[in-house]
Amino acid sequence: MRHFIVLIILGIFVQCCRTNNWDGEISTASRFCYVTVKPILGHLMTVLRHLEVCEAARPIDVVERLDKIQALLVTQQQQTQSLVDSHAKAPVEHQLATFEKIETHLDRLSSQQTQQKEQLMNQKLEDSADKIRKLEIQLATQSEKLSSSESIISQSERNLKELNQLVDKYKEARLKSFQRIRSKYYYIEEKERLSWEASSKRCRQMGGHLLSLQSQAEYEAVNTQLTSGELYWIDVNDQVKEGLYVSHTGHDANFLYWRLSPDNYNNEDCIELSPRLGMNDNNCNYKNNFICEISAELE
Repeated sequence: MRHFIVLIILGIFVQCCRTNNWDGEISTASRFCYVTVKPILGHLMTVLRHLEVCEAARPIDVVERLDKIQALLVTQQQQTQSLVDSHAKAPVEHQLATFEKIETHLDRLSSQQTQQKEQLMNQKLEDSADKIRKLEIQLATQSEKLSSSESIISQSERNLKELNQLVDKYKEARLKSFQRIRSKYYYIEEKERLSWEASSKRCRQMGGHLLSLQSQAEYEAVNTQLTSGELYWIDVNDQVKEGLYVSHTGHDANFLYWRLSPDNYNNEDCIELSPRLGMNDNNCNYKNNFICEISAELE
């Protein structure tokens, strides 16, 4: 910079000398140039000194300022980088911490779920075992009951068989006392005389009832087996209502064959049968022979 200023001063000085005819006298020209250039030279020297001062001070000041600026930039860069790093690291660390908490929570939930599943499974197994034990007990009880029932059934079958045998024997013994006439069995009592009520009871004890004639043909068939001159109680009576003759079933008698018209003499409410003479009403307490009957279906 100083060399450049010196060259400017010299250039001005030469130009000044040319303008003022340096070919003339040297002393006059010198004085003129000196007078002309002196103020300028003085000013330039002042400027030059100022520049020298500035040039001497400028590098140190600029360097210091640049160093300060550079240091400030470095500091700001470091702070910015630190801030960026902190901002960059903070979410990551926070996320990592959050992830760790979530992972821990999930592990805890998984462990609790596993424990709950195990407890539930164990409870189900225990419940199933209890149900199985109860079913086994019920099955054993049912098996015992079944065995007992089978035993009871077997005993009942034996009892029924024995009962059937007894019934058969009873039927056989009973039928021995009865004689078959057409489709029925009849028991004709010739030796013992009883009242009408006692005769009816005796027939029931034998498994039958007093004779209930259903037709003329039946009357004639039975009549051939009776002893002449004897009287036999049959089931017809009008004890409930006078003149309304019913059988042991409570219904109207199906067949009536009167010897004489009934007159209800001396409270005659029960019907007796006379061989070949027909029916007659008589006092129920009067003692007669009797005829019982059973159906041939009882064979």
